[in-house]
Amino acid sequence: MQIWGFYLTQFYFKFVYYFVFALNDSCVIASGLSWNPNPRRSKQPNFTKIKNIDEWLIDFGYNVRFQTAGWNMSISVWLKRYVLKRLAKNNGGKAGPKEFIITFMVSAFWHGFYPC
Repeated sequence: MQIWGFYLTQFYFKFVYYFVFALNDSCVIASGLSWNPNPRRSKQPNFTKIKNIDEWLIDFGYNVRFQTAGWNMSISVWLKRYVLKRLAKNNGGKAGPKEFIITFMVSAFWHGFYPC
């Protein structure tokens, strides 16, 4: 019986996060910030410029890299573009362990860093 309680609790917490991210994406779409002019010249509207979460990738990604790539996607792109690549540019274009550690430290301070 405890396993069913675990599954229900896990489903509830995942649902809460998915709901908040979907609400956030809806607000960004309603404001027009995520409008992508669609470079492929399709007739369908495309609101994928800013997307925070890919639920399918998180739940069914076949390894941890793909699962984490689907979570908080806009922040991941920002960290890669403005922190990691700038640090790598100073290192000859290659990102080494030092650049990744600094990027993770920026992410930790972004989310709230409590060392104790």
